[in-house]
Amino acid sequence: MVWGVCRRLLHNHHDAEDAFQATFVVLVRKAASIVPRKMVGNWLYGVARQTALKARATSAKRRERERQQTEMPEPTVPEQGPWPHLWPLLDQELSLLPDKYRVVIILCDLEGKSRHETARHLDCPEGTVASRLARARTMLAKRLARHGLGVGATLAAVLAENVASAWVQTSAMSATIKAVTSVTAGQAATSGWISVKVAALTEGVLKAMVMAKLKKVAAVLLVLCISACAGRLLTRQSASGQEAKAEPVLRQNTDQSRVSADQDDRMPTPRVGLEVLHRIKPGMERKDEETPTKRQAEATKEDDGAWANKLFAERTKEFGDCTSGAQLKHRFKLTNIYAVPLEITQIRVSCECVACSPSKQTLQSKESAYLDVTMDSTRFSGAKRVSIHVTVGQNYSSTATLTVSANSLPR
Repeated sequence: MVWGVCRRLLHNHHDAEDAFQATFVVLVRKAASIVPRKMVGNWLYGVARQTALKARATSAKRRERERQQTEMPEPTVPEQGPWPHLWPLLDQELSLLPDKYRVVIILCDLEGKSRHETARHLDCPEGTVASRLARARTMLAKRLARHGLGVGATLAAVLAENVASAWVQTSAMSATIKAVTSVTAGQAATSGWISVKVAALTEGVLKAMVMAKLKKVAAVLLVLCISACAGRLLTRQSASGQEAKAEPVLRQNTDQSRVSADQDDRMPTPRVGLEVLHRIKPGMERKDEETPTKRQAEATKEDDGAWANKLFAERTKEFGDCTSGAQLKHRFKLTNIYAVPLEITQIRVSCECVACSPSKQTLQSKESAYLDVTMDSTRFSGAKRVSIHVTVGQNYSSTATLTVSANSLPR
């Protein structure tokens, strides 16, 4: 089989012998790596074809370099049959078949084994070998038909003729046995049985096999790298999508807080003193995009008055018992603890008996002011608790709630 491949691809008898020897030297060097053992014939066919193609390329380069005008007489080579143009295409298309189909053609048609012997060699039923052989011949005939070679039913005869004519000459077999023996004994470099051309072919084929393995490893690593990069990109896109979804939710919560404040503004309020202050004119520009009021509003979406409540040192005043007609007064101190100016935009009370007046409308950073509260006991009798709602800020407003209480007793 090996001699047949080398003879079909190489028209020069000496080149065929060199490729034949190199194939078996490679077998000795790489025997431990052939797995499974039953596929050694398939492996040998592939190595023989690769070695023959390399020998043909080397010979073509040598002829181009030497540019000999006359050809040396070649030893007599048996005729290759009525289909000499078929053999190169046969090996080319046979090498492209799947392993399970190629191996049955190699064993049955190229090595001349019976179906029973092939089944025992491959450790499978004889019926499986027969079906695979028929399928392989059909596939090979279709591939050859693409090149305009309508072999059809004559394919089996062509392959059988190859078996009959692929006998190795005694000289080539003897030289190959001596070369393989010297390699096995570790005397290849000193015995002289391996020619320079055979040694070069052997090293070239071994190097090509190593490069093929490296290419496979590189391809696997490339796929892994691409997968890792794609996974990282998808993770980033997912994180970006979650952030993009979170931003509208935050805006919606802020808008709901503003709507609540607007609804509070529309509530009816008593016409007493400074119960409702003039709204501050719009136009105050924010000096910092990330103002403390914005951060505080975002951090306290559930409690709209949380950051405004922090402005006041105290938020509750109990006057206790008092005589009806007394004017109860108290000052609530507030301090701007943030880095931007704040404005008191609205003050609302829950009862007309309370009047409020701030000492300042606008508070700079770290600046303090007072909210003067007066509770008129003539307007109620008994226990009374009044809520005072102080709204601070415009773009990110917040409302603090203060309470005053007293018990008005009759005179």
